[in-house]
Parts: sequence; C-alpha cells; structure tokens
Amino acid sequence: MKTLKVPKQHISQCETIFDCINLLREAGVVAKIDQVNWKKEFPKSLPVTVRVAHDGEKIYLCFEVVGEKIRAVNTEDFGSVWEDSCVEFFMQREGEAVYRNFECNILGALLAAKHETRQIAEKLTEHMSSISRFSTIRHRY
Repeated sequence: MKTLKVPKQHISQCETIFDCINLLREAGVVAKIDQVNWKKEFPKSLPVTVRVAHDGEKIYLCFEVVGEKIRAVNTEDFGSVWEDSCVEFFMQREGEAVYRNFECNILGALLAAKHETRQIAEKLTEHMSSISRFSTIRHRY
C-alpha cells in the first residue's frame, strides 16, 4: 500500500468545481495508481492517477482514468459500484487503528465505510450527504 503526505490547500475557497479541479491539478500531490491486486482477472493495467489535497476539514480527490470501455449501471449509494468502472480510495488518519474506504463509480454512486478489518466495517451512511461527487467523461477519437 502506498502512503501519501497530503498538502493542505485553500481549496474550499474555490468558486466552482472546475476551479477546485484546476487547483488539484496544480497543487495537489499526485499518485500513480499502478498496483493491480487481481492480475488474473484484470491482466491489462490502465493508466490511473489521483491528485489529493485537504483544507483541514475535507479531503479532495481528482481521479484521472484512461479506459477502453465504460460500465455505468449502478446509480444508488451503497450499490454494487465495484461492478462498474470505478475508483477506490483508502485512508487512515495518523494514530487511528481504523481505516476508511471509499469506492465510487463513474456516475458518482458511492460506497463508504470505516473498517476495523476487511470483514468488520461500518457504513458511513450519515456522512454520505457531505461527500460531493463530480464526474466527467472525455471521448477520444
């Protein structure tokens, strides 16, 4: 698992989502996601990066994924988003034993949980309304 030191930015002062995305692209820490945990099922690795920043209260993520096919079926939070084209983010606050896992598909449907272990998890239901999601799809021709 990779560890990132995430910079604090004044990102909450952005006027639009596009301003936030631009700030993340300019000032967020960049991580390439190049670890494939299921190589047998997914032998082809696709280019994925995430840019990360925080403002002291919230964390901001901007994933950029290049893919050949898109699957977007699940539209509800806590649905089977892992079946769709999706990204996943794990975080653990310094000094905490638990970790948080966020899995979001291209439509913005989200799974969010706090884990003691992989099997012992609590859904973050009460926090879902505070998690903003925005997705774009660019076609390449």
